[in-house]
Amino acid sequence: MESLPPDPEREERPEAVPRWYGPYRPFLGPPQPRPWHPPTQVALCVGLFVATAFSTALTNGSAYAATVMVILLSHELGHYFMCRRYRVRSTLPFFIPFFPLRLPFSHVPVLASPFGTLGALILMRQRIASRKAVFDIGIAGPLAGLVPSIIALAYGLAHSTLVPTPLPDTGQINLGSSLALFGLEALIHPHQATGMEVLLHPVGYAGWAGLFLTSLNLLPVGQLDGGHVLYGLFGRRARLITWSALVGVIVLAMFHHEWFVLAALLLLFARRGHPPAYDDEIPLDRRRRALGIFAMVVFIVTFTPVPFSF
Repeated sequence: MESLPPDPEREERPEAVPRWYGPYRPFLGPPQPRPWHPPTQVALCVGLFVATAFSTALTNGSAYAATVMVILLSHELGHYFMCRRYRVRSTLPFFIPFFPLRLPFSHVPVLASPFGTLGALILMRQRIASRKAVFDIGIAGPLAGLVPSIIALAYGLAHSTLVPTPLPDTGQINLGSSLALFGLEALIHPHQATGMEVLLHPVGYAGWAGLFLTSLNLLPVGQLDGGHVLYGLFGRRARLITWSALVGVIVLAMFHHEWFVLAALLLLFARRGHPPAYDDEIPLDRRRRALGIFAMVVFIVTFTPVPFSF
């Protein structure tokens, strides 16, 4: 079969479709060279990484900090390397530190994050060629971060101690349970006595935080990873599912007020919808559809409706 003749106008198109894209291979010119990141961006990335490592260490200690940084880095590198594969211009991962704000006359922070960070992100700087590329880039992060999160949680549970369940209204913060946490806890501590609970090791807390952040990222909304996965699966039809998920978050916020901030942010970023790919007509293959179903199952088993209780 002969290839299509070169088209000078299409060769100059900046968003070149990769040569492995789709069931056919239209000629769109050679793929762009992979540019080096500017030194200022590299310096900013390194500085934010160090600051986030410090803020997480201040929050829950060095073991927690090392583990949660590995989880966040794995997640973002999954996105980053998939962007490189599809020749999508993106930034390096930017980590977001969250230092506790303390008043000069008080040792109790007035504003603090339970994780010592607001996570990390990369910015994509061009429109993506196909739904397949959108799907692969979106799902790579949660899958890459899922593995170290489960390992950390299992290790932390194995090295945790059992303590008597505290009386209510004592001011102690309790972590919420997801199906994943419930299953691992039953597997590692099968003979837990009545009136006892697990005092989670810092590494286990990092794993719990990693699973919690994974579930948030897999919410099928807008520019979140779940939004990318949903768009890859359903294309423009994903909008109905997105708004259904938003309604679910709003209903959850009515019963648990800590979800109001997330609901407001999701409404802000979801109103524009998911940016379309250049070609959104070609559906995903069976393997990717199965992987998308697996991602939704991961969301269900890692989602924690009530993350913290007092």
